[in-house]
Amino acid sequence: MLIDMSKVKIDPAWTSKIPASIAIRRQVMPFLFMDNKVHVACIDERNNSGIRSVEQAIDLPIKIILAEKESLKSAIKEIYGNNPTANTPARNNSSNDPTPLSSEILNAAIMKQASDIHIDPDKDELRIRFRVDGRLEDFRNLSMTTFSALMSRLKVLAGMDIAEKRSPQDGYINHQSANGNLMEMRVATLPTKYGEKMTLRLMDMGSQTVSLKSLGFNEKDLKILEAVIAKPHGMILITGPTGSGKSTTLYSSLIKLKNSNPCNIVTIEDPVEYDLSGVSQVEVDHQKMTFASALKSVLRHDPDIVMVGEMRDKETAEIAIKASMTGHLVLSTLHTNSAPGAITRLVDMGIEPFLVAATVELVMAQRLVRKLCQHCHTENQIDAKQAYLLGNPELEGKTSYSPKGCLYCGGKGYSGRVGLFEMLPITHKLARGITEGIPEGKITADMHEQGNNTLKEDGIEKILSGLTSVEEVIRAIG
Repeated sequence: MLIDMSKVKIDPAWTSKIPASIAIRRQVMPFLFMDNKVHVACIDERNNSGIRSVEQAIDLPIKIILAEKESLKSAIKEIYGNNPTANTPARNNSSNDPTPLSSEILNAAIMKQASDIHIDPDKDELRIRFRVDGRLEDFRNLSMTTFSALMSRLKVLAGMDIAEKRSPQDGYINHQSANGNLMEMRVATLPTKYGEKMTLRLMDMGSQTVSLKSLGFNEKDLKILEAVIAKPHGMILITGPTGSGKSTTLYSSLIKLKNSNPCNIVTIEDPVEYDLSGVSQVEVDHQKMTFASALKSVLRHDPDIVMVGEMRDKETAEIAIKASMTGHLVLSTLHTNSAPGAITRLVDMGIEPFLVAATVELVMAQRLVRKLCQHCHTENQIDAKQAYLLGNPELEGKTSYSPKGCLYCGGKGYSGRVGLFEMLPITHKLARGITEGIPEGKITADMHEQGNNTLKEDGIEKILSGLTSVEEVIRAIG
């Protein structure tokens, strides 16, 4: 069977092992290391000269994968460009970055759909890692002799002071991705024992966020969320740790609101992560403008909907609550472990319980877990220990699925991520209880009475449906 190269996972760490001249002229491309072999795509397995060239360049066991002709040509063009005399296999998509080393790293991270690039100096080598689907992956280890040149180049691109090495710095790099989208990278440096550590957060400014339905909501939870965001005023809070997908859910909600009816939407963010046309986006500068001061100004501009990136203090929370009481729909986030915990957190911040009860319409907790590759996941059964960790002994013996690894998921067994959700609509009964100061445990009990899942219960549903694995849910929820 011929493989469509547009559907497999291509690892830039292996495409870079051969020069562009070999890939383009011989129409061969190493693209993945799996099962102790380098997988090499070609159109004809009788292409002895091309295969020999790859073997000599890599010096590792290889496995030939026959690919569809046009898909391989497109993949080679995307990765190596059109110039067979090019020295670097990664095409330079940035007009202001002629340095092959730095452009190769940026392009490789984009190809891997990484959210972050970590550049870490150690005693003897420079480690470069990408965060993909929430996990750190090694990309390449370089000699420390390249460290100074690489850091200086990236600092220049980010508008940083290349002479300053003892204090943290922040900056931005704008980079054109292979598909034509503008990729903005938020750059931060930190002095460490062996030199400056650099972290780059990738933000695809040209892409649109996904629909609410595709985030992983079940039908009931999706109806709850859509009903609440259709209200003209009130507050919606999303809780969870950093990296749990809160911003994506907020943006997806805003896009649905923007597309459903004409309205004035203003966001206050730190930083702006997606470029939303038709939405006024304000970026916080904590030295000149905080969330609270920005929110005060925004409310003078007749907004219908306000998104506050995070409620970090009492002042911001108070202004947001007043805004939700005066005819505005406010969406924001809090750092708590559960939906009921958000109510407790607001009260602990100094917000009167009756104000919380009067304004909050919905609290939603979420986590992200990796999705099982649907091409290769294997069937097994939940054992006693797993059932115990999931908090439900009756799960023992139930069918679950585990990762295996194939060309379509890059040998990982997972591809992409899906959300776990915990929905807490504030009913009249619960609002009375909040006003009376009921404890968090009672709020959780009320959530169950409404028939809403906890994060763990939603995770169990996704395990049994084959979306994710037991290990992923236990890791995310604990």
